Amino acid sequence: MKYHISIKLISKILLVISTLFIIAAPLLNIIRMNVLKGTIVLFGRYYFINEFYVLWLFLLFILFAFIFVSIVFGRVYCGFICPQTILSQIFEGLFDYIKKRASAVSKPVVYASVLIFMTVLSLFIGFNLIAYFIPPAMVIKHAFFEPDYLTPYIWLLAGAFTALIIFDMVFLRHKYCIYACPYGFIQFLFNDTRTLRIEYKPADNALCKDCSNCTDACFMKIDPRKKALQIQCVNCGYCIDACRERFNSKNEDGKNLCYSFGLEEDKKNKAKNRPFFYKVAIALFLLIGSFVVFIAKFSDYHYLNQSLFNINQAFISNDKIIANKYKLIAENASDKTKRLTIKVINPNAKLRLHFFSSSSFIIKPHGSITIYPVLYVNNKPNEKKLKTGPYPIEFQIINLKGKAVSAKKTVFFITKQFKD
Repeated sequence: MKYHISIKLISKILLVISTLFIIAAPLLNIIRMNVLKGTIVLFGRYYFINEFYVLWLFLLFILFAFIFVSIVFGRVYCGFICPQTILSQIFEGLFDYIKKRASAVSKPVVYASVLIFMTVLSLFIGFNLIAYFIPPAMVIKHAFFEPDYLTPYIWLLAGAFTALIIFDMVFLRHKYCIYACPYGFIQFLFNDTRTLRIEYKPADNALCKDCSNCTDACFMKIDPRKKALQIQCVNCGYCIDACRERFNSKNEDGKNLCYSFGLEEDKKNKAKNRPFFYKVAIALFLLIGSFVVFIAKFSDYHYLNQSLFNINQAFISNDKIIANKYKLIAENASDKTKRLTIKVINPNAKLRLHFFSSSSFIIKPHGSITIYPVLYVNNKPNEKKLKTGPYPIEFQIINLKGKAVSAKKTVFFITKQFKD
């Protein structure tokens, strides 16, 4: 008899991995926000509020990935990735154990233990969700060790999340997936006749008589043998494993249920299949396109964000120099203190620019600094031949090794003082 890998086992492993990833994402700076400072962290890189478009590009890529997967594979996200599924299965199993195996004497104790476990787990999930919007270290610090103005808000949000999760696990569980899950409804919109589904394809119809193993194995409580499309099905494959076990118990190799991209009659109808392939092609194009755009913007990363302004017109000091003053706001997105230098890129050889004071500065981790650099030219007879301007110049921040750490910013140098 052939050895078959359990689809249920694969599903359980992927559910655990995805849940651990969702828990770890804000802790490992994979993705999170800091609503207090208006910054986001994406794969270890810090972005300021004027760079939020990078996050939207990433979320757009995720959206198109969901759409593509929904069109081709149906609700596999629900069956193999969604944390709601694994939480529902955990507490479904605990409640079934209490009903079937716990004695009348031990039931109150078991129920109390489950409730305590549920509360602690829900509270942990609540704090973890808050860590997506407030730095995890700050959540732990102000919730447990150093109370401040954030403490009541953190506990209020954690309590609200805890109450919702407990309500979900006690009263809803998989019912939420059937009746309230927004992704389930969205998937239904993209469903097609050639979308992956569970198909009843009997190898031995006699084994289905007086057998409900597949229905019993389904946590969505549907009968996969029905030909009609059932939108509650999450393609978890538990019914396929149950059917194969039924065959194995009879020393037969095979199964009556299998994965299929549409029913056999639908596969033969080419005209009926065209919309499906059009949907797949469009979704794949959008998925690849959004990924390319996101990678292009993500790779063009500078840990220093700068804003630069001309704050006055040219001024003359003692008829010896012509100077322009600027306002530079720099924000450090890295975890280290940086010593940096302002570099001026001047395409005009006649304009011999000098800094009035030092062009170097120090900026702390995740800090910001405002400086007022002054550029000047000597007001000599040969310099008076310069046109009024304005002359475009570029500011760029470089590190001690001369490597650019910010994007270029264009400002102007004016060589004539304007009078009212």
